[in-house]
Amino acid sequence: MNKDSKLVLHHVPEARSMRTLWLLEELGLKFELKSYGFGADLRTVDMPLLARHFH
Repeated sequence: MNKDSKLVLHHVPEARSMRTLWLLEELGLKFELKSYGFGADLRTVDMPLLARHFH
């Protein structure tokens, strides 16, 4: 990773990304956190929110 690279964690609370979030914090690394919520049925990610970040 060069000095201009930025680590970004795409995170959904109470999902497996929680482990990575914990590890980054324990290692004291600088990172940007982008958090997404689950949809109303708790099985699908809120797609309009997710689409704004990847398109």
